[in-house]
Amino acid sequence: MNRIKVYLPGPNIIYYAPLVEELSKTVPAVLTGASLFFTHAFFGVIEAAWEMFTLRRNGLYAGLAALASHSIFGLITVLAYERYGAAAPALFAGYLAHAAWNGTVTYLVNNN
Repeated sequence: MNRIKVYLPGPNIIYYAPLVEELSKTVPAVLTGASLFFTHAFFGVIEAAWEMFTLRRNGLYAGLAALASHSIFGLITVLAYERYGAAAPALFAGYLAHAAWNGTVTYLVNNN
């Protein structure tokens, strides 16, 4: 998915990419009964590996941030799922956190 993000202009990386990623993690986990948290954390591991092994500048830090952020999105998703007992609010909570993260990172990168 990171390769696709490169081609997304402006706001799409903030709004569209997190929606696709959160759907890709939350829906299969709920449908298969897999752990929401570990599904998100595993996604973070894959993204971290991609960041670190593409030899990009700051790849190590981007990889660690990917692992940490996806784990946090997973925790938020789990908490919402436990609170509301439904996938939609859990998905929405994870999406909001992810979109806020992407917005913050995009702002910081573009204004430095």
